[in-house]
This record gives sequence, structure tokens and C-alpha cells, in this order.
Amino acid sequence: MCLLWFIPDLFCNGANVATNGETEFHHMMMDMIPDANGSTISLVDRVPFTWSQMVDLAGTNVEEWDDLGVIVMIRDPGKINRRFQCPCI
Repeated sequence: MCLLWFIPDLFCNGANVATNGETEFHHMMMDMIPDANGSTISLVDRVPFTWSQMVDLAGTNVEEWDDLGVIVMIRDPGKINRRFQCPCI
């Protein structure tokens, strides 16, 4: 199994506006932890699993730290269409 973490900025208020005139952005992905390949994990049926990770978001242009969320997805690499995802927290 593979564990992927996504760190989205749930609402950007326009402090990082470019030249296209848009002023609000919703659910912008700031980082994938550790990368797009995720981390290999071993899960056992009915056995609790805990994962902890420190993340450096210094280069991501986060406007408000309180606007960040976490999305966790577990993927079975052997079955390309088999994914389990928690709601954004």
C-alpha cells in the first residue's frame, strides 16, 4: 500500500494575484508529502495505524496558515483504480 498526503490551501484571498485578474483561489494544492509517489506502508486488517510527518512549507507561498487542510489517500499500487481517501480535514 502507498500513503499520500496532500496539503491544500482551502482559500487564498488574493495576496498572491498574478496578471490574469483572478483574486480568489480555492483548494490550491501546496505540497504532496513526501512526493507524488507517496510512502510505502504495511497495513493489517483491524490494527490501528498512525503516521506522523514534519513538513517544510516555506517555499509554497501560504497566505494564511489557518487555511491549510490535509487530505490523506491510501493507494494499492497493484490495483490502479483502488484508492481510499479521507475527507479534507
